[in-house]
Amino acid sequence: MGFLNEFEAGERATIFIVPRDAFGNDVSSTGEELNSYNFTVCVLYANGSLANVPNITHVGWNELGIISIEFIAEKAGDLLLHVKGGKQTLNGSPLPLKVNPGPLDISNCLPKWKFETNAWQIFSKMEIFIHQQDQYGNLVSGPYEFDADIVERETNLTIPVADLHFEDVVPGIKLFSFSLLEPGNFLLTISDLEHNRSIANMPFAYTVFIGYCDGSASIVNGSGLHDSIAGEISQFSVYLFDIFQYPAFIELGSIKVQIVRENDSYYVQPSISIVEKSDILSFFSLIQSAGHFEVAASVFHVIYTAEKSGIYEIYVFCGNILLSGVQSFRKEVKAGKVDVSLSKIVKFSLKVPKLMENEIWVQLMDSFSNHVLSQQSLLKLEIASVNTSGFSTEMFVDNNDGSYTCQYMAKDVGTYEMCVSFDGVHLMPCPFGVNVYGGKL
Repeated sequence: MGFLNEFEAGERATIFIVPRDAFGNDVSSTGEELNSYNFTVCVLYANGSLANVPNITHVGWNELGIISIEFIAEKAGDLLLHVKGGKQTLNGSPLPLKVNPGPLDISNCLPKWKFETNAWQIFSKMEIFIHQQDQYGNLVSGPYEFDADIVERETNLTIPVADLHFEDVVPGIKLFSFSLLEPGNFLLTISDLEHNRSIANMPFAYTVFIGYCDGSASIVNGSGLHDSIAGEISQFSVYLFDIFQYPAFIELGSIKVQIVRENDSYYVQPSISIVEKSDILSFFSLIQSAGHFEVAASVFHVIYTAEKSGIYEIYVFCGNILLSGVQSFRKEVKAGKVDVSLSKIVKFSLKVPKLMENEIWVQLMDSFSNHVLSQQSLLKLEIASVNTSGFSTEMFVDNNDGSYTCQYMAKDVGTYEMCVSFDGVHLMPCPFGVNVYGGKL
């Protein structure tokens, strides 16, 4: 890259490669086709994780007989640039690479909520984090100014808001907030000061409902908040109260439940239903909902089935109000019983030397393809051949990821047929043959 290794996102960067032969001699052949060398570049963070794979825009010879590779710098940060020719890393790689964010791109600025919802309780405060980004998604710090318009959907009239507030929280991220003082259905648009361009995902449609649910006073309770087995039906109840401990009645659509596995954001879709209802309070709810025939209630039933094992977080909301005074409920969903039809022998060698320890790998799964742990005592390696006196096996070992290994040693040459059983039931393939040889193959 010469002496220039600092760029702005969007700028073209150039790498120079001095071609040499196997003895280190410079090679200059400006007429040689370079496609066969298959040059590739990738950008890594300092910790070794992948930042991005730039798109190479040009590979060719310059007038000095040096190969030049051009690409667009996109991901910002203090980075490392790896250069390969085919599968071989070039000498001098990785190269230091610093990329600074490009100019702010209003249309690529991203709004984010701590918890996403389209229903907000009246007199609460809407808070949105605006990620100031360039066209490549890099955070751009700086005192950039935004504005917001709020329009009532039914009348298409602009609603004045007295307490619009923008605040820088960290470089590149701004907090936008305002109070919700009127019920109804609205459209929010955040844009630049001139209102020429809006940020991404605008307009944002939301509803403000009349409700008096208090997050700390309300109760979420039931067995479905505790550990369970994959595939089991889980359930819990939601009891809504206001700040004075009176039942708080809202429409069913305002209750939201998020059940998400923490390692990969896998979502479980719950079913929510009303447990009790009040005809008198439902009547007032109909009036306040402007003709929408919705029944209000203060007690709700939630039912769901998690089929994938792992640690889950459960969030329960009344509109935008997080219930029960906690950030989330955490539970573990454990794998179910071993399903022999889905479990199998995953690795073994067809030919092994005698008097040497060899391994067999087994994968145990439940009926939902979850890895099943701590079942090594029920696994057994069986020798189906007639002569088993010259054969020794050890117990299976749990690898804590659903796989199990067993070591064995054959003292005599020959072909042996084996099977692995779980609680007396054979896993596939069964039998499988292993040829034991005496010397080098």
